[in-house]
Amino acid sequence: MNKTTIFLLMFILQCFINFQAQVVFNEDFGTSDFPSGTNDYGRSQSPYMPAGSFGYGASYVNTNNALAYKIDDNYYAVVAPGYIKAGINPSNSSTWWTPAYNETGTVTDHSGNQSGAAMVINAGVTLAPFYQRTVTIEQNSYYKASMWLYIVNTPVRIAIDIKDLSGNVLTTLTTPAMTDSSYKGRWLEVPSILNLIQAVPVICCAWSSAMTTHRLTVMTTISMT
Repeated sequence: MNKTTIFLLMFILQCFINFQAQVVFNEDFGTSDFPSGTNDYGRSQSPYMPAGSFGYGASYVNTNNALAYKIDDNYYAVVAPGYIKAGINPSNSSTWWTPAYNETGTVTDHSGNQSGAAMVINAGVTLAPFYQRTVTIEQNSYYKASMWLYIVNTPVRIAIDIKDLSGNVLTTLTTPAMTDSSYKGRWLEVPSILNLIQAVPVICCAWSSAMTTHRLTVMTTISMT
């Protein structure tokens, strides 16, 4: 793994809301159980990970695949950032993750909750969707999409597609290219505005956009208002 291109992207997939403050959906990934060998070290799967996309990064007690338990390229898990290291085999550990909950400088979720979960994705060289769900939007309404990101290493770029039920892309929101060190090591809110003309069910799909290889992603917030 090329560590110079790794990033930890935490965005809480939070909500679709119109300007009248009608919540369409709210996703914060909940909380992680305190890590132990009986609960997969706080890790769980997301029902919104599209089939055939990223594999589940189970902890070392449930797999002997080092790429999986280290949440390496092409794997993901829903887990509190401070609990990630607990699920990595101590005899084959990695140091590029954020510090563990009991180490100096540990990273929490966006709310500051130690056990607050995030969707952790290591995109590797895979440009694929990692969160997809169907929602119903209002005709001629403006929506604000907002993502909270915590970046461990740059460069980073994420896209959100709004598609009809046949899979046709109606619009795409893309974050700016975050390429320099000023984006690293802190929470960032990235907002976008879109106007949707149709009042129909749509598919909201977030995916890793082409920037570089070996990208690491942890989602703890995205909102649309």
